[in-house]
Amino acid sequence: MRIEPVAVENWAEAIHRAAKKADQLDAVLADARTLRQLYQRRGKAAAFLEGPQFRRQDKHTFLIRIFRGRLHPLLLSALHLLVDKARINHLPFIVERLFERVDEELGLVRGKVFTAVSLSEDGCRYLQEHLEAFSGLKFRLSFWVDPDLIGGVRVTYRDVLMDTTVRSRLLELRERLMERKIV
Repeated sequence: MRIEPVAVENWAEAIHRAAKKADQLDAVLADARTLRQLYQRRGKAAAFLEGPQFRRQDKHTFLIRIFRGRLHPLLLSALHLLVDKARINHLPFIVERLFERVDEELGLVRGKVFTAVSLSEDGCRYLQEHLEAFSGLKFRLSFWVDPDLIGGVRVTYRDVLMDTTVRSRLLELRERLMERKIV
């Protein structure tokens, strides 16, 4: 089934507004993190909830058995509505958009950092501090290891790509050499 960005945005906004109105945003976000981790496994539960061959009532019964008393009631209600509207497959995108909305509200820019090897906690903090000082922005960075990188760092945020990897430096050198017709 297709993911509809407008639907994702509307659901994330509705959850965000309801959680803020009830002064329960922190609790909803904590449970949304758990829900995101569970759903990312894409196991039998996701297949069952998304499967059109299963009855809607069975899906509701499943949600009650698994989540009642364990998941914030606002999120549980949203899950039931997503099942009713046949949009449960939107759940991971809705949760991700919910976190993005909160970050935007806090003035944080989401970015990704790619390195050849895993960085220490201090290394991540150092990189974030320098990136924030350089750009004047506040970031929520996620760090990824890309074994294809020889060395250096590649950072993406918004529509910006900062590439200081060895590969990009070698390509720049190659371009300059070709301009001078040395190669």
